[in-house]
Amino acid sequence: MYGVNGHFDYANTAAQMVTACQTLGCTVYRCTWEGNAASLAVLVALAKAFIGTGITLYVCIDFALLDAAGNVWLTEEAAYNGGYQAGYTVASALVQYGVTLFECGNELDTKNGINPSNTTGEFVTDFTGTLQGKSLFTMLRGCMRGCIAGIHAASPNALAGSNAFTQCGFGCMDGLWFGYAPDGTGGHPPVNWDFTAFHNYRVYGSLLGMSGNFATNNWVNMLEKMWRNYGKPIFISEFNGNSGDTDAQRASWVQQEMGRYLAHRNQYGVQGWIVYSAFDGPYNVLTTFNTLQSTLGTTFAAFITANPDPGT
Repeated sequence: MYGVNGHFDYANTAAQMVTACQTLGCTVYRCTWEGNAASLAVLVALAKAFIGTGITLYVCIDFALLDAAGNVWLTEEAAYNGGYQAGYTVASALVQYGVTLFECGNELDTKNGINPSNTTGEFVTDFTGTLQGKSLFTMLRGCMRGCIAGIHAASPNALAGSNAFTQCGFGCMDGLWFGYAPDGTGGHPPVNWDFTAFHNYRVYGSLLGMSGNFATNNWVNMLEKMWRNYGKPIFISEFNGNSGDTDAQRASWVQQEMGRYLAHRNQYGVQGWIVYSAFDGPYNVLTTFNTLQSTLGTTFAAFITANPDPGT
């Protein structure tokens, strides 16, 4: 239920990251595949180190809407094939070590100009962005469909999550899930994931009362909407305060939101929440792999101690 984010290029060894999770009381560690052999090697080492520890490796497959040459995929089929290769490659390397949780993309609903007006993303028509004359929404649909298929091909037991959406981006989510597009057309191939991934920082407001335009309070309960629309378990795979907050303000926000997630966990199918991040300042919850940061880290760990993960 409780997790922490990290990156493949930390100086810490896999064994030290086991200790880091144990210091916090976390049972989930999220780390990204960055499209290269170095990050995959780190993920394999982590997966091996986590065996028998009770810690689950949650892998974000951080693919892009661009090919290796930096160009937008030529077609949705090409995007599908690129996503498939990424999903299959990563899952094939890791399922043998018991890894089952794979997230298909990282905040792709905010990148490359897919949302050109930079709205909060509550309407599918917000996602009209193009690059090199091609619809980025179409390429996102292709990449996600392919990545999910590649993960399932690697193992029927693997769970393929959505892109980690953020802000108030349910317009993008609904369009992908139900098969309609920003141009108003429908009947497109749906993207059906096994769990819903979402990111939340204080600037966007609480997931239980988020503003659609950052001005009106309590506009939508995002947890309720995701649970009702998709019926899949929810992972809040990044959350924290704002970078410009004081450490005490971040600690207060994290404690408040964890209390809300916990209170509504069963109501909305919230599987877990993963703080950002282990060592990346100013958001860090650790100063070394076995030392809690004060005040954010100590507050986070104290909440876990006071509210132990039931494991169900």
